[in-house]
Amino acid sequence: MSSSITLFIFGALSRNTIGFVYTNETLDKVKLSYLNFWGKRENICLDTNNIILNTSNSLLSKFYKPVKTVNGNKVYRLFHRHGEVMDVEKFSIVFGDEL
Repeated sequence: MSSSITLFIFGALSRNTIGFVYTNETLDKVKLSYLNFWGKRENICLDTNNIILNTSNSLLSKFYKPVKTVNGNKVYRLFHRHGEVMDVEKFSIVFGDEL
């Protein structure tokens, strides 16, 4: 029973965690790779204009930044403290300089 509860808690905490962000050459399309509740990798392709980075100063913003889409109701989690950005210029074009 306790192992089931532990798996449920870790599944809920890691849900919608962004692992990779891919862009095309013109930076108008973005592919977000994230984990679903079961730990399976999912991909979503978006226009760069449809990404909203929530920059509120809540307690959780110390650990991750919520990323929303314009027409969606999902909130993705972008952990910024322990991640590595390969191209800072492209990252700031997609997500802004608020991070």
